[in-house]
Formats: sequence, structure tokens, C-alpha cells
Amino acid sequence: MMTRSSLVLSTLVLVGAMACGDGSPPPGGAEAGDTTTAVAAPEPKNPHVMAIDLGRAIDSTGAIIGGTLEMFPELDTLHVSVRTQYVAAGAPIVVRLLQGSATLATQNLTAGTADSAGIARAVATFPADAKRRDGAYRVEVLLDTLSAGIKEFTVQAPR
Repeated sequence: MMTRSSLVLSTLVLVGAMACGDGSPPPGGAEAGDTTTAVAAPEPKNPHVMAIDLGRAIDSTGAIIGGTLEMFPELDTLHVSVRTQYVAAGAPIVVRLLQGSATLATQNLTAGTADSAGIARAVATFPADAKRRDGAYRVEVLLDTLSAGIKEFTVQAPR
């Protein structure tokens, strides 16, 4: 005589065997043992600015030396390192130095050759200017004439 738990277990084994061993192909028309897989469409590679770094000095790779800054005691020469991804080599990059609604200076750059991850650097250097005083400033980067990033910083002389 079968116990209730034996009957339930036997039923489950029978249902499982029927589901797996009926010999019909799996749904979607693929044959059993088919190892082909669907290839996903490649992810779109939209050109964009990854980072805008500001500092007093820059190395030969275009990276800021001594750490990036958001507050300067005086506006000495300002180095701007722009990291982009998926921007074609030779594409125009515009870097603007702004205060309020005024554009103080503009640098027109071209994108360099990217690494295997699509990352490249462009460097803008704004020389010291006696007309720049304490206050809030912005650096804006344009790709293909569209704003692609803004970095704010402050000039505050020690008191």
C-alpha cells in the first residue's frame, strides 16, 4: 500500500518525466542540443564627456597633476582636462570659460585618438588674467556645438 507522500512523489516524478522526455523540440523551433545563441545587438556608443577636471598643472597624458580643484585662491593659469568617450578622433571640442552669462575665453580643440575603451583626453589651458576676480566661474564643454558638460569652480583670495 502506498502512503500519501509516496503517491505525491510518484506523481511528481511521472509529470517531470513526461515534460522532459516527450521527444518534441523545445519551444521556438530549436532542436534539442542546439548550441547556437542569439547575438545581442551592440550597445550604442554615444559620444559624451565623462569628466571635466580642473587644476594648476597637467602632465603629458593630459591628466591634472596634484589633484583636481574646485576652489582656487587666485585665478592663475587654469588647466582643463576633458575626458571623452566614443568621440571620433579629430572631432571638434569647444571649451568655454564663463562667469555669469559672460563668456570670458574660448578654446577650440580637436579630439585625440581614443584607447580600446573609447576614452580620450583633450586639454585646454587658460592663462592667468588680471581681469578675473573673486567669484563663481564655470567651464563648459561642447561636443558638436551642444553642451556636453559643465564644471563649476570658485576663485576666493585668502582673507
